[in-house]
Amino acid sequence: MTKICIHIGFHKTASSFLQNNIFPNHPDVNYIGKYNREEFRDGDSWRQMDVHKLLNCLFNQEYSNLNQDIKMDKILSFEQNKLNVLSEERISSIFYYKEKNILKMFEKLKYLFDTENDLKFLVFLRNQSDLLISRYSENPGLFSQINKNWKKFNGFVSCINDHKI
Repeated sequence: MTKICIHIGFHKTASSFLQNNIFPNHPDVNYIGKYNREEFRDGDSWRQMDVHKLLNCLFNQEYSNLNQDIKMDKILSFEQNKLNVLSEERISSIFYYKEKNILKMFEKLKYLFDTENDLKFLVFLRNQSDLLISRYSENPGLFSQINKNWKKFNGFVSCINDHKI
């Protein structure tokens, strides 16, 4: 049975550190990676683009319209004697996918990896107020699309302080 771990790297929870320093360098990990337009590991560029396209397709289609043949086993080569790790923080972000229901996202992931493999999810969390402020400072335009009062940082912070989020 193949061991597969999907790291659902919520933004601002050290995902990039794990993706750059831990997963690719651990001898017991087959790091499948994350799609990165600027750099690819040797020989993995097409495989990583396929993963990205598949995830994008999966999360931007209605569940009932999914191709019944979409399975990660068809595009990835898993290693039997290592922990196979796919790490992608965009899975956890409503900003990247049309799907706004995190439970449906996990349901779709389960479908995507619906095999006889040993599948685990790895999730790191952070104090939510700190996370939201850090995420807002990175890209305030995304937040202003959700609420027009969030165009200014003070409007966003007042909602956090008033627990209106």
